[in-house]
Amino acid sequence: MRMSWAALALAASMAFGASAVPASAQTVDAADVVETYVEIALAGYRDTLQAAEDLKLAVETMLEQPTEENLLEAQRQWQLARIAYQQTEVFRFGNPIVDEWVDRVNAWPIDEGFIDYVDDAYLSEESDNPYYTANLIGTGEITLDGETITIDRFTPDLIRNTLDGAGGIKTNVASGFHVIEYLLWGPDTEKAEDRMGLRPVTDFVTGEDCTGGNCQRRAEYLFAAIDLLINDLEEMVSNWAVTGAARRAVTDDPEAGLSAMLQGIGSLGSGELAGNYLNGALESNNPEWEMDDFADYSHVSYLLSARGIVNLFLGEYFTLQGDLVTGPSLADLIKAEDPALDEELRLAISNTMARLRMLIRRGRDVETFDQMIGEGNDEGRDTVLAVVQALAAQTETIERVGEALGTELGSFETPLRLSADAG
Repeated sequence: MRMSWAALALAASMAFGASAVPASAQTVDAADVVETYVEIALAGYRDTLQAAEDLKLAVETMLEQPTEENLLEAQRQWQLARIAYQQTEVFRFGNPIVDEWVDRVNAWPIDEGFIDYVDDAYLSEESDNPYYTANLIGTGEITLDGETITIDRFTPDLIRNTLDGAGGIKTNVASGFHVIEYLLWGPDTEKAEDRMGLRPVTDFVTGEDCTGGNCQRRAEYLFAAIDLLINDLEEMVSNWAVTGAARRAVTDDPEAGLSAMLQGIGSLGSGELAGNYLNGALESNNPEWEMDDFADYSHVSYLLSARGIVNLFLGEYFTLQGDLVTGPSLADLIKAEDPALDEELRLAISNTMARLRMLIRRGRDVETFDQMIGEGNDEGRDTVLAVVQALAAQTETIERVGEALGTELGSFETPLRLSADAG
């Protein structure tokens, strides 16, 4: 059921088009639209929490019976959790409670040598991070502020309050999706034909068959990181529940809620997805500048971030169980105010999703995202750049929507480079 939903979600995301989505004639007000907004937020975080709990069960099975099949199942459950989580990224902007929380679950890039053993290529690189090769799992200790801390056991509390951001360095990420991703896949190296990580299941086997050393400690860290992710997601679900602080902040003042919604879809599409995720990767020519690099899942995650924008525009969200959460939409509100502007935004979103469809196809059939952005890969880079340009145009229309609805918006960050010579 869940795997078939994943395929359905991708198909639905890529199929968005102006001709396929009739504009509703329903008359709504800001309060109606904000009510749909908070219900979609709650459903998205609930889905992510449920998927994280399923991931924990899969990891438990893998640790009890360390087989390649069980490792693949744990990896698949991580991917399903990403399907739900990425669609919630649209709530990061305009909601301070989410913005202050998000690095707990989705901080990247990470210096993987801070956590575990790495290959010789990683060791040969230079870094300003003194903890770049700390290998917490292997050494079982860390020195902070001149004091050496012995790690007898990895716990959620230790990870959150001692290890995360050690030394005030952002890439010393110790928790969240990408640490779990690294522990499940291993480092993304050019040795792998498909470029994803090469973690052997024997890295979790206790006894003399253990590879990589410290298999029990690695399993302990992985389990603690998943427990911490679940705790963090439970907190966010509570924030969007009926009496939750995030919900109240937008429903008590529907105009502020509408502003948060528009700020979310504009900031995610422009400054974050087009700017940080995609254009940042083009400008850096650095394979580390892809979000899900260990699993080579970035092209899917980028699509699902964009799908989060579509969800709010149309006022609909398909849960992992296949249920539809729907209600009065932003599209209804825009159409009532300015039908031509509604049609313009539909066309802009359709163009973005079409460009993302090309990115997905290339990521599925030709090469991974980190190869697309490689220097000299004109065709791959043009595919990425086309998405950046479509998102920039989409955001310009969203700015006009804010003006038409009389909604006060902050400025949207824009991609650093939008011309065809990006690289």
